[in-house]
Amino acid sequence: MYHLLRFMLTNAVDPLQNKSLSISFQPLYEAIHIHSSLGKGEELRDTYDTDRRKQMDLLIPASLNINEHTHELQDLLANIAGFAIIERATSVKVQTFRTASEVESLWEAMCARVIDLIADTVAKILDSKVLLSVRDALELFMQTVQVIQVQLSGLTFRDMIFRQCRLSVICLIYSGPIPMSLDVDSALNLIR
Repeated sequence: MYHLLRFMLTNAVDPLQNKSLSISFQPLYEAIHIHSSLGKGEELRDTYDTDRRKQMDLLIPASLNINEHTHELQDLLANIAGFAIIERATSVKVQTFRTASEVESLWEAMCARVIDLIADTVAKILDSKVLLSVRDALELFMQTVQVIQVQLSGLTFRDMIFRQCRLSVICLIYSGPIPMSLDVDSALNLIR
């Protein structure tokens, strides 16, 4: 999946319809029609929202093990991007069923949890090469999200995680806490 995201950034690929993947919204359209005909459209919307929140919970692990290959992080970010693609497509294709504000709410909840998870993990990394790999994986994720036009809550996600990565690198360079005389923002710019 990680390589698919990298490919999508360099080629004009519809993430829902391409050589590797074909997603049909026909079953959803049929479910909406049947439930609406039975007067249970709102019940379907509530069930769908509950199910998507449960799926989000399954995507985000309780802990993250990041080593020099960052495969676990790459898989997590690829799965989150895929989840966001589906949510965005659903809100665009069936605007009365899944509103943009519902998708944004789910996205914000997901980002908050992932930020906490990654920030906690990054704070424990002592290898600068691993931190740079984390930065690269996050950069690819952010580019992918921008390509698919998912609205982020500002740039909070990237800014928070990148700042934590950079601060961890600075701590490695200085073998301990950052000296008070060091201008952190200037130091952060050195390792971009």
